[in-house]
Amino acid sequence: MKINDVETDFCNKKILVVADFNQKNANGITIKGYFSNWPPDKIAIADWANTIENAYTPNISRYYCFGNKELRFLWPFSLFIGKKPSKSYFFERQQGINQNEKFAGYNSPTQSDSLIRTWLVLFLRRTGLTYIRKKIILTKALDQWIADFDPDIIYSSFGSAYEMDFLIQLKKRYGKKLIIHVFDDFVNSTYWKTAFSGYWKRRLNKTFEKLLEVSDLNFAVSDKMAAEYQLKYKRRFEPIYYPIPVDDWINCKPVIQTQKGFLFIYTGKVNDDSAGPISLFIDAISEINREGGHNLNLQIWSQSSKASWIRFVGTKVAPYFKGPIDHSEIPSLLKSADGLLLPLSYNHQSILYTRLSLSTKTPEYMISGRPIFLYAPIDLALSEYLQQHKSAYLVDPLKSLKDNILFFVENEELRKEIADYAVNRASHFHSTEYVHARISKLITELF
Repeated sequence: MKINDVETDFCNKKILVVADFNQKNANGITIKGYFSNWPPDKIAIADWANTIENAYTPNISRYYCFGNKELRFLWPFSLFIGKKPSKSYFFERQQGINQNEKFAGYNSPTQSDSLIRTWLVLFLRRTGLTYIRKKIILTKALDQWIADFDPDIIYSSFGSAYEMDFLIQLKKRYGKKLIIHVFDDFVNSTYWKTAFSGYWKRRLNKTFEKLLEVSDLNFAVSDKMAAEYQLKYKRRFEPIYYPIPVDDWINCKPVIQTQKGFLFIYTGKVNDDSAGPISLFIDAISEINREGGHNLNLQIWSQSSKASWIRFVGTKVAPYFKGPIDHSEIPSLLKSADGLLLPLSYNHQSILYTRLSLSTKTPEYMISGRPIFLYAPIDLALSEYLQQHKSAYLVDPLKSLKDNILFFVENEELRKEIADYAVNRASHFHSTEYVHARISKLITELF
């Protein structure tokens, strides 16, 4: 059997995933999706950021959660970091987490510690020390756990110099095939926030180049990133799209909405990359509603707190904020919308960070069957991808945002057309079957 000319004979190698595997955030859920077809006895998770209750997923049995033995924070930052134990776990497939023991040994920070930690985070980011704020130690216990599992492959995504250093160490220690996956262009875009940008630009790129010297297979999150990295670093990069279980999305039913009028929905966090366009979007739909003739509504579902939204956007966001939503409920939610808001900032510094990435929500929006209203710069990888495949309405910068919204709302034929194109693209090239087959094929070629 083939899916778009990619063989579906899945690779059966043992794989060790070394990453932030938090099943409450997008990256952790995405990584799980990449390997959801792997047999439970041939995959293990080494989580360098979470305790077991955040990392655990029923289809994977073997875990090692890094703790205070592996994670050595720089002084004085170590004084304000909640400590957690280093511990390995093995679950029978139906066993699950022992609810009475999963929090054992965790020492949460106090409220005063949290306040100090907030200021320390700002200091770390400003100085650039956040890239090296801790060191990951290959302890005897972790070393033995990896040796006992004896993986054929080590896979990782990462976001700091110390994480890259640790991956280089793992490659030298075990000599296994190393796959790295770049989700965003942090190496070339985050150093400018520091007071010593020149130094951190050189340091991050030098460490990344050292990692590329020992990696065996390199994944990028978009075609644009793969092409640019291949040119810049003279190493092969393969674009691997975010996977989605197509049948689950196609077969789910929309939730029943009580709001009348045209409903936009946004699902995602708030930060410097999304706050600006969302704020302007709220202003625009408010103006349209005041003028009469339309009833436009917006729902914001987000793991970010209401306080965070108000801090970034202002109190005007409060009526639209609905709170967090479980990832399993997102398909039905999105299907209840008339339009899906996908915003990214036009700020130059934000563009540096987002220009090569695809957001994890992109394929979910595409497969939902609801039209995407893309409010983002035209030259981002995200914009180019959706425009190339006619899968979103991209805001025309020569027209006002208000006019763009009205054109989108009043043009039902256009909305249906872009929604149909998006579903067709996502169901083929973002399906778990296609992505699994592509990853398996590339891994098989390593051996």
